[in-house]
Amino acid sequence: MYVFTGDGNWNAAANWKNNIVPPASVPQNEMVIVDPLAGSCILNTPVTFLQGSALSVQQNKKFVVQGNLTVH
Repeated sequence: MYVFTGDGNWNAAANWKNNIVPPASVPQNEMVIVDPLAGSCILNTPVTFLQGSALSVQQNKKFVVQGNLTVH
């Protein structure tokens, strides 16, 4: 599981719990939880969600896509 906890950019290690940044392709059956302190997560790099993986954005938070998001 990958948990976004920081402020802003998806690809900055400091914004992820335990400094684990999701890979360019989120593996099958993995979960990404977006719960940023500042209220928004900015996806600014291409990311592919493979079959069975999931993205969960917590209530009152924002997931902003500026890069490419692909879902299989």
